[in-house]
Amino acid sequence: MSERPHEIAEETVAFLRHHRLDPTPQNYTLCYAAHSGAHPALHKALTEISDDGIRVTQKDADELFAQFLTALPAGLTNEEPDIARALRHQTLKITDAVNDAAVVAGAFNNELSSDYDRLKADPANVATIVATMLDRSRKAENDLAAAMAELQTLRTELEAAREDSNRDAVTNLRNRRALLSHLAELAEAKRAHVLAICDVDKFKSVNDTYGHVVGDRVLKSIGSALSHACAPHPVGRWGGEEFLVIISDTELGEAKRIIEEAREHVASTRYKLRETDEPIGSITFSAGLTSVNKSDKSAQDALIRADKLLYLAKSEGRNRSIAA
Repeated sequence: MSERPHEIAEETVAFLRHHRLDPTPQNYTLCYAAHSGAHPALHKALTEISDDGIRVTQKDADELFAQFLTALPAGLTNEEPDIARALRHQTLKITDAVNDAAVVAGAFNNELSSDYDRLKADPANVATIVATMLDRSRKAENDLAAAMAELQTLRTELEAAREDSNRDAVTNLRNRRALLSHLAELAEAKRAHVLAICDVDKFKSVNDTYGHVVGDRVLKSIGSALSHACAPHPVGRWGGEEFLVIISDTELGEAKRIIEEAREHVASTRYKLRETDEPIGSITFSAGLTSVNKSDKSAQDALIRADKLLYLAKSEGRNRSIAA
């Protein structure tokens, strides 16, 4: 698991403390979004305010939140309310845990100051006062340990929720968002890659004949076959009955060989209904492959080419791949 989210959380809390902003859910969300790099415009606006050691005021924070974060967090849409709610819920719980740790530390400091004053006023009872201080120290350590353990658990849960937001619910492969994110990373690193769009042939008839439950099983099976044949290259559900395979650092000819191996495996599999053992027959897919070229303005140009090649494969009889 990446440590980066943990580092961002720690940077966020440190920023709030430095600027004397209360670690409320709104302030935490604002600073986390700025420090994570997910919102460059917000990061720039926050940096401009805090340059030259100027503290960010609560009024500044409220205005920035209203300006940049009135919508859902980046990458979440109204189509995924459960994931959005889960992430917001975990953020609130993490903020509560941070506040609990701060309360424990503050109370301990106050108690130590009080005990120190007692030592100066009554040096004869030093043993009793020191014993009291040690008890308070042990209690503070236990309370802090419990708060930090809860914080670590919540961080793990938040990381799991983020991972879920990048997974397709039917196939458990990467979803469209995760694939687009990976394409952006490849483009930034200027790594060569081939895109293969694979579409299940006559999938509508499977759904119409056997129902969506069986259709989902077919999609899961084909996704698994593609993922196995194309490993370690990422495979994801692009949408509907389409899958996208991103094959990095590989020539187009070799990429086609990989896709052909997966296609032949799928075509040779005989699918049956789980409940009755009734044969469904052969399921096949067609694919269009193309390399992402330096002349492409974005991955979208290559995706359009791959899509055209896919439908050329369909028009030439299906159950084949075409690369160009």
